[in-house]
Amino acid sequence: RLFKHEDIEAISELIVEGFCEDPRNEYQLRNIERKYILLKTTAESQLRGFLNKGDMYTVDNCNGIVIGYNSRKIDFDGFIKILTAISNELMKVITEEELQIIISNSKMLGEVDNPLWFKEIDEEYYHLMVIAVDKQIRGGGVFRELISPLLKECDIKKIPILLETHNKSNVDIYKHFGFDIVKEFTNEQIEFRQYCMIREPQSNFESHGLTFSCGKY
Repeated sequence: RLFKHEDIEAISELIVEGFCEDPRNEYQLRNIERKYILLKTTAESQLRGFLNKGDMYTVDNCNGIVIGYNSRKIDFDGFIKILTAISNELMKVITEEELQIIISNSKMLGEVDNPLWFKEIDEEYYHLMVIAVDKQIRGGGVFRELISPLLKECDIKKIPILLETHNKSNVDIYKHFGFDIVKEFTNEQIEFRQYCMIREPQSNFESHGLTFSCGKY
């Protein structure tokens, strides 16, 4: 179902739980005691920023969320504006000391952390930003339930889906659903890597073990 404003609290908690151990967040927020508060603020700002602008779908019990947008609905400049608004919200709660720590950590990441890697793509695309499932029910089909309608829609429209992840364990999951790595950013000194993946539209809607007629398995 469509994400609603009243879902913000529950879904922000889900996002924090799912991404607190993400390699990017772990590195960028290392040595910060209020990591949870900063992640929660970022998640809430992200949900408000994309509400009624991007696509956000959840399941009835808010145990999963998918967030993304079509480049024809939110162009690159619009995407930057939303990111700026999220940063502005974070600046309201962050301390000067925390800010300096994050700046220092981010400098170490350098160009390896590249959320704008797709900026040169001119064709229509779908950017899959977040997909998260409650840890307690992972492996139960919720991920497939969330992503299957998106794959079907993009196949019908014949547009690619883009995503980036910093978690190597996610790569095989995305490959199972038809995504391929098209670019990697690496920094061997800190063992940090960004995987940029694209799923080209497919004519066979039942590929990769998916059955789209019912949207789940």
